[in-house]
Amino acid sequence: MKSLELLSEIALLATNLNDIYFQVDSILNLLCIHTQMSGAYIYIDNPDDTPSYTHISWNSPNIDSKIRPLSYSDICSIKELLHTNIHIISDNFQNLPKNLYKTFQYRDITSIIIYPLHSNQEINGFIFFEESKTNQKWDQDKLFLLSSTSKIFSNIFSKHNIQKKLEEQNLNFENYYNTIEDMVIIGNSEGNIISVNSAVIKKLEYSIEELLQMKIIELHPVHKREEAVKILQAMFEKQLDYCPLEVQSKKGRIIPVETRVWMGKWNNKDCIFGLSKDLSREQEALQKFTKLFENNPALMAVSNVPDEKFLDVNKSFIEKLGYSKDEIIGETSTNLGLFVQSEKRQKLADELAKFGSIYNQEIQVKCKDNQILEGLFSGEIIESQGKKYFLTVMVDITHQKYLQNLSNKQKMRLLSIIEGARLGTWEWNIKTGEVTFNERWAKIIGYTLQELKPTTIDTWYKFVHPEDLKISRTTLEKHFQGLSEYYDLECRMKHKNGNWIWIHDRGKVIEWDENGNPLMMYGIHSDITQKKEMENIIKESSIRDPLTNIYNRRHIYERLEKEIEKFKRDKIPFSISILDIDFFKYINDTYGHLAGDYILKQFTTILSENIRVYDLLGRYGGEEFIIITFNSLKKDTAGRIEGILKKVRSSIFSYNGNNIKFTFSCGICDTIDPDIQHISIESLIDLSDRRLYMAKNKGRNQIVFY
Repeated sequence: MKSLELLSEIALLATNLNDIYFQVDSILNLLCIHTQMSGAYIYIDNPDDTPSYTHISWNSPNIDSKIRPLSYSDICSIKELLHTNIHIISDNFQNLPKNLYKTFQYRDITSIIIYPLHSNQEINGFIFFEESKTNQKWDQDKLFLLSSTSKIFSNIFSKHNIQKKLEEQNLNFENYYNTIEDMVIIGNSEGNIISVNSAVIKKLEYSIEELLQMKIIELHPVHKREEAVKILQAMFEKQLDYCPLEVQSKKGRIIPVETRVWMGKWNNKDCIFGLSKDLSREQEALQKFTKLFENNPALMAVSNVPDEKFLDVNKSFIEKLGYSKDEIIGETSTNLGLFVQSEKRQKLADELAKFGSIYNQEIQVKCKDNQILEGLFSGEIIESQGKKYFLTVMVDITHQKYLQNLSNKQKMRLLSIIEGARLGTWEWNIKTGEVTFNERWAKIIGYTLQELKPTTIDTWYKFVHPEDLKISRTTLEKHFQGLSEYYDLECRMKHKNGNWIWIHDRGKVIEWDENGNPLMMYGIHSDITQKKEMENIIKESSIRDPLTNIYNRRHIYERLEKEIEKFKRDKIPFSISILDIDFFKYINDTYGHLAGDYILKQFTTILSENIRVYDLLGRYGGEEFIIITFNSLKKDTAGRIEGILKKVRSSIFSYNGNNIKFTFSCGICDTIDPDIQHISIESLIDLSDRRLYMAKNKGRNQIVFY
């Protein structure tokens, strides 16, 4: 076989679609058999700069078995020699550096030839050939063949590394994006929604198709839309970067939000980014942006639904596949035979029809000249003037320069989102303990990043609350064991000013070793102190009576359930008193309802000042009040209530020039009352209530506890 013919066959093998190591093994086998080599060895540094390597070898079956691949550590100095030599040929090992001479002198070989392997113009490995026969001649024809093949190997490994890095960057992008919880809405200069994340769909209950047909102002309640138009216009004119208006779900649910906005580019067009934080309740993390490859310089096509006939294709589509536009329009991908794997084409079409979109599916496409392209395929159903169309995008992943540009765009989008969302980010090398924070992470707790350096996992341990640190470790271990998809924790951190602030910490392991141990983990911090403070105020107001600010009936009942269980367990009694203001309707009718409210507040004050701090006081309803007196029998409680009654009898309450006097009636029982057969909320309340009415029937202004 002539060298040029062999080189053509080697080049063809380099373009096949099999696993990279199958490619290399096949080429190495073909080359060495043709050249009658004794052995050939490839050493490639791993792309992550770790001190490890990939090793591939070939040995002639006719050679003594003691010829075995060398350890990389024994010959790694070859890389230094190749920086000043385009190749190394030696049939006298004494001419080699001392360490290499000692290595090769014990092997049953007579000569070697070594070529460098490059990636991005840097040497990242080498291939060397051994010969144990004495008559081997390195003539020009053979040197040309070996040199050319070495360059083919460089190209194969370089493409493999690029693809691997792209996959890692894509994974990093998705994992970062999945940790964001807030709603992201992107609109164009006309105020139309052009993209949203999954949090918008989940919170507002619209489908993605519905949202992409709406204007931004339609997300606000109808009565707020006129104001929303003015605010949106001011945002586009860069006069505002904040919108205080609430949003409304499809079902009419009003959601209070804090929306921050910033101007930017989306698919190279001016747009407005809006990030809305749900102030009523924190929800699931935000999902990835849709349309990652829309309007990029990729193979794009618009086809009709449902016949799938092409309506239009872009220039890249025509140039890459080699068809004219007239040959494409009106045809289908099936008629043209574009998809190599017809069953996969059908699967993608079914998924697109069912779910409305597909993303980053690897496919093989056949050009007009039968050349095969590998691509990342995305698609979405779009609607225009009542008609539906397929918009498909394919990125040619064999194009190295394009892959790099794509990676940079993804990175810039991610940084834009993180900056706009004011999120702290962290990257943890679990094996070394090193942690990389961004400036916002430090600012959340009142520091600059420089003040915190050097940053390790101990930096986190230093600032997190000790109680929350225990929870953090438990939560983290569950994630490491695969019991949870994300690490998700709300915790306290010590601010520089000495206060404890609340942080929502989310992250995910994105790299594991071969044994399933976590290696790298990425995550974000968001400041939720304000949210926590608001929750405490929503919670407190829900258990208080709005007029008197004492506990409401629902909260009293909740506490009674717990106290009854505690009594059944510990046998420590408590009593229940129900008090009712006498002739309260007369006060309202005579002096007005505002006077009645005044009396209720004054009565509340007297009750609060004359019960123990650990007893419970609540408004039972209207002019009725309830008191739970702990570790007290009804007789003892009656004595305390009698004191309150005497004070009320002797008091005069002035309102709006009128002097008002009143009394109250009261019924009391306790948990060991002989009139109760079974302890429950209903039985206790019922007995106290019946005794209250006994007091009323006996003339009011008195207490009944028997």
